[in-house]
Amino acid sequence: MKYILSLILVAGLLTSKAQIDQERIEGFRDFKWGTHVDSIMRDGSPVVFTPAEKVDILNGGKFYTLNKDNLYLGSIKLNQIYYVFSDKTNKLYKVILEGKKADVEQMDFIVDYKYGKHVNEAIDDDKISKQWIVADVTLSLYNFNYNKFEFELLSDWEAAEAYRKNINVTDF
Repeated sequence: MKYILSLILVAGLLTSKAQIDQERIEGFRDFKWGTHVDSIMRDGSPVVFTPAEKVDILNGGKFYTLNKDNLYLGSIKLNQIYYVFSDKTNKLYKVILEGKKADVEQMDFIVDYKYGKHVNEAIDDDKISKQWIVADVTLSLYNFNYNKFEFELLSDWEAAEAYRKNINVTDF
């Protein structure tokens, strides 16, 4: 009986690990989290980012846009995509998609369909926020009272890298 319970436990753990690995968000489109701003390539050529005016006073980061970026996400035509790099390391850790308020329901549907129902919701003076957590990436949809929405993909890639290194220690 203990043997059967042990097998069921091991099978359950392996299944949950496979689901976690399968759901991991490695980056946005073909840009991987933790890649240095000068090392990002597309079609074999370096990507040239344009510094953006947008500033995040609370969290910092260097905001960039791309000329001729594909602004479609499914059927949604975005206003802008911001690529945010760390102030300290110049590595990609966040992407912000900005769109028209009329498209917020479609954005909500896309994220719900891919990752399930949101885990957190908050109502502030100027927006409604919904949040999904997928492994080491937090997805946040901000439905502003004025004429736009923002969808933020925020990666904690540094913690994920440390975790991968720490579970593969072979020194002892």
